[in-house]
This record gives sequence, C-alpha cells and structure tokens, in this order.
Amino acid sequence: MKNSYSPSLKAAWRLALIALAAVSVPVFIGGCTTSSRDTVPITSTSARAVEYFTIARDLAEKLRDLEARHYYREAVALDETFALAYLYMADTEPLEQDRLHHIDMAVSLIGNVTEGEKLLILAGMGRHTGSHQKLGNYLHQLVTLYPQDARVHNDLGNYHFHDREFGEAVAEYIKAAKLDLQFAPTYNGLGYAYSYLGEIEDAEKAFLKYIALIPNDPNPYDSYAELMLRTGRFAESLEYYQKALKKNPYFFNAYESMASAYNYLGQHGEARTQLATMLERARDFDQYQRAYYALAVSFADEGLVDSTLAMLRTSQQLAGEARDIMSMAEAAVALGDAYREYGQYDQALAEYASATRFVEHSTLDESLKEMARHSYLYNAAKVETQRGNLATARTYAAEFQTHVSDEGAPLQLKQVHELAGLIALAEYDYPAAIDHLQQADPRDPCILRHIASAYRKLNNPEMAAVLDDRFAKFYADNNLSYSLVRGRETTGFAAHTAD
Repeated sequence: MKNSYSPSLKAAWRLALIALAAVSVPVFIGGCTTSSRDTVPITSTSARAVEYFTIARDLAEKLRDLEARHYYREAVALDETFALAYLYMADTEPLEQDRLHHIDMAVSLIGNVTEGEKLLILAGMGRHTGSHQKLGNYLHQLVTLYPQDARVHNDLGNYHFHDREFGEAVAEYIKAAKLDLQFAPTYNGLGYAYSYLGEIEDAEKAFLKYIALIPNDPNPYDSYAELMLRTGRFAESLEYYQKALKKNPYFFNAYESMASAYNYLGQHGEARTQLATMLERARDFDQYQRAYYALAVSFADEGLVDSTLAMLRTSQQLAGEARDIMSMAEAAVALGDAYREYGQYDQALAEYASATRFVEHSTLDESLKEMARHSYLYNAAKVETQRGNLATARTYAAEFQTHVSDEGAPLQLKQVHELAGLIALAEYDYPAAIDHLQQADPRDPCILRHIASAYRKLNNPEMAAVLDDRFAKFYADNNLSYSLVRGRETTGFAAHTAD
C-alpha cells in the first residue's frame, strides 16, 4: 500500500520561513499564504540543517526513504538537538531498533521545542509503541491548535485511513486540499480513500491531480497504476508502473505491484522476472526482504506450496540476520499464515508463538510486547476455528476481545468481529456470521469468501455469487492471504475452505 500511515513522517512540508540566528529559533513551515501562527513550527539551531531537513521530508513523502535518510543524517550532524529531524528520520530506517532509537532521541529533546512540535513527537512515539488511543488524541489536539495547517489535516486523514475509516479520511484530506491546493500528498491519500469507498471516478481524478502536481516523481504513477490494478485494467496498470520506473528505476514499490499484475494475468514467470530485477537492485535489508515476500506471494498465487514456504523462510532468515526484532516477528506471522492456509496447524501455531517470543524477549517497549500477545490470541483463534477446536477458539477470541476493548483501536475491533464471524460460521449460525463479518476489515478480500459461504448455507446463491465475483475481482496488491486462497482454489488444494 503506497499510502502507508505515518502521523508526520511521510508528509512533504514546504519551507516558508527560515529565521537565521545563533540560538535555537522557530522555523515555520506551511503553505505560501499562511502565517507562522497558522502552521506547526520547527526548531533548529542551524538554517542549513533545516534546508537538509526540508529536502529529506520531501523525499520521504515521495517514498524515497534511502535518499531521505541521508539528508536527515546531515541535518542532525549540523544540529544534534534537532528533535523533529530525529523524529522524521525514524520512518526512513529499515531496522526497528534504529527507528526506536531516533524516537527516543526526539523524546529526549522534547523540552526544547514548541507545543506543536511536542505533539508531533508524542504522536510519533504513540504510533511506534502501538499506543493507538494516545496517537489519535495528539493528532486531534494538533488539528485544534493548528486548524489552518493542511499538513496536520493530512496527518489526521492518514490516521483515519489506517483505521479503515475511509469516509473520515476523505473529509480530512478535502480540508487539507482546500487549505493548500498544491499539497500533493493529500491527493494520494484521497485517491486511495475514494478507491476503498468504491468511488472509482473520484479516485481517478485525485490520482491524476497527484500526477499533475509532481509529474517527475514515480509514486504518483505507481499510485494511479494500483487503481488500474484493483479495477482489473492490468495493461494500463503495467504501463503506469513502467512510467514510475522510468522516473526512478530504484522505486521498488513498482516492482512488487507489477508482479501482482502479472500474477493476475496468469504470467507468474514474468512476475518473478520483475522481482529478480528488484533483488538485483536492492540496496538494504528492507528491500531484499520485501522482494522475497513478493516472491512468496507470486508462488502462493500459482499454488506452489513448497516454493511459497521457501521464500517466506528466506525472508525470515534475512530478518534474523539483521537482528530486527519486529521484522523477525512479522516474518514469523507471515509464515504462520501460510501454514494455516495450507492446513499445517501445529506449524502455524509454532510460528505465531515464535513471533510473540521474539518481541517478549527483546528490549522493545512493553506496549509492543502487549500487542504481540494480542496478535497471538487473534491468530491462534483463527487456527483453532479452522481445525474445528471451537471451544479453544472461543477462549482465545474472548481473551483477545477483553484486551483490545480497553484500547478501542478500530482495526482491532474489526478483528474482534472477524473472529466472532468465523466462529459463528463454523457453528452453523449463518445470520450471526454475516452480521459480524460485515463489520470486519473491508480491505481483507478473504472476508468476502466467508460471507459468501454463509449466504450459500442460507440458500441464497445469488448473493453468494455476487460476493464470489467481488472476491475474484478484488485484485489486492501484493497480498499474501489473498494469493494463498486464489492459489489453493486454482490447484484444488483443499486443506481449508470457507465452506
């Protein structure tokens, strides 16, 4: 997904004023028509550091993290007290320990910054430590404090997007666009939000505006290509992915997504050719790991079990070699998901337990450890449901619901409904299954398969057919779960089916 959420780290905020002084001074960033009182200021002892910071932020917004990281490092080399530079640099780092180190540095300098910067830092800390409620509170405080700042509204839009609250996201993106018609990232977010609301014409207009604003950068073409992908216009999507790569041959998102398009065309060999090019051009751990994950998706889509598992194990091995705890955990969960779909339930549970153990035995924040425990409950409940141990599944699901209700994160609450729906489906309570699953994650295409199954059991083949068609044409971008189901259905592998 090319509009990955970040409360402040992925926004390209333009420089409006640099106050030159020998001491720490406010440097205001905002639209060309706003005053310093209308936008969140930044504080630095060095005007040159602010220049580097601005360049880096612009690159980061365009998803050019490797280049952005260089300029952030230059900024903090010139001003070791530059709190926002540490904060924003965190999201460009491929390793979790480096990201958290930068967050810690920003927090340690929080006494040197303005109230707006403080809220940005606290929001960043909330996101990186999984404190969803705090993150939302800080972003709403920022909007109240700076209602005329387009960037702040864009950040709040990203927050709602992450929570699958697409209508609320659109409202914030529109506010941002009205405040600054030239602020390109807003149109990227708007395009994705409209697309998930099914408003394809509005999504297309937003992405075309995004291209028009920054025509020399790859991400606008990549984002528009993804819309083409999701609507089944594969030839057009490939054309625009190629345009993105012509702008920057190291724009790795395009290789991953081109592979998805070729997978859906049944050209899996060509998909893996694109990913081989990605591997040849990869320059850091994150890029190598992403390539192997995308290879796993391609093999899964073709129904090649052994190759899928091999690629996921390679991704897991890379994470282990880098000693990146969160990546190790994420890789274990992905491998667990594959084992679960392939009916190897004990192996799935072992991988989910490994993911939790990696985080538990680390020096990561306690809130991240708590999230890892919750994740195990969620995944274990799905495993036990699929293999028919419904009493155990209900126990895991109930414990998961108890924990996540305290935080109230919308996405986790949708997972509560997903578990309840899957258990109801297994218990032949089809109306309850439909009710719960319709409240689950709308971006998970596999939910459609389960709802279709419930309608078939209720002797409503027409509705089931509609949902099956929506599943078949969902065309999720680089989505392992979706490809595992597609590949299983293509080959007739029947370890687990919704029916």
